[in-house]
Amino acid sequence: KGLETILKKWNFAYFSDVHALGEQEVIKRKQGIASATVNLCGEPGGIAFWENSIALDLTDEDIVQRFMEFVDSHKKVVVFDHPYVVALRKRENLEQIIIRLKRGGHYIVPLYRLVEMESG
Repeated sequence: KGLETILKKWNFAYFSDVHALGEQEVIKRKQGIASATVNLCGEPGGIAFWENSIALDLTDEDIVQRFMEFVDSHKKVVVFDHPYVVALRKRENLEQIIIRLKRGGHYIVPLYRLVEMESG
């Protein structure tokens, strides 16, 4: 059985395991379950955003700038990282990004809410 079939059987509302480059539809339907495409990752190959930024030895301001440049060029952004890394190493950086997003008039919603909004 495919992943979509198993998740639907167990009443999952969505899954998010696909990395897409560029402008693509963020929420897609696959066999009745929503797939939330992650479009902001580290490179190469779609690894975790903050983890990749740490490996590149970027400053916090560089990370904020990198994030905001991506946001400014996309209508919807779904970012990928490990909660452990963000919570322990980049919590203040995440807060800086949230403040910049709010000041810029951007909406920040949990992934399940984006799925609901896109599903009608």
